[in-house]
Amino acid sequence: MMKFRLHLGHVGLLDAAPLLIAQEQGYIVEKSLDVTLSCELGLATVCGKLADQRMDGACLPAPLPVLLSFGAGVPRVAMRAVTLCAWQGMGEVLA
Repeated sequence: MMKFRLHLGHVGLLDAAPLLIAQEQGYIVEKSLDVTLSCELGLATVCGKLADQRMDGACLPAPLPVLLSFGAGVPRVAMRAVTLCAWQGMGEVLA
């Protein structure tokens, strides 16, 4: 079975808990994914790495993927929402 390799970023806050729990509990391996999680210093770093394709996806506040897809402040990045968390306004996206 082919494994898909992804590099996902997050800021070291509780907002990234779904990614960290999925990795720790083995859900990522169960879905034939090879995921590298990268704890970044801030959202600007995450956005920059998504923009220049050093990162495949990230856990971001919900408005940021919209701004990135319009090219606000960085080169335009096409985003696809994977999950959304309404109570915190966070979501995981793939670039």
